[in-house]
Amino acid sequence: MGRWMEAINKERKVVLETTPYFLLDCSKYLPKRIRKEFPILLDLDIHSDKWIDELQILNLDTVKDLNQELSRVRRILNLEEFIPKIDSKKNIISLDNKRVRTERY
Repeated sequence: MGRWMEAINKERKVVLETTPYFLLDCSKYLPKRIRKEFPILLDLDIHSDKWIDELQILNLDTVKDLNQELSRVRRILNLEEFIPKIDSKKNIISLDNKRVRTERY
């Protein structure tokens, strides 16, 4: 069984479909020291208690916040943002090995 994600518009029509593996797995590969800085990604973890019958519905504000969190993860992965006492290169290798890494922009 696979996972699937749909984005719907105000008319409840599907405007995007994709596999959400990056979203489901991202938080567990973030360094433990900074995980709390990504609350929405933590809520999307496959083991989060926010799932109801394998479903989460996010409002527009939450989606905007998620986009900001993902942008920050990308900056960290692309070595554009550095966090004190966190080895970004080590974390990138970890994410590469788990095939969770986003593309460089």
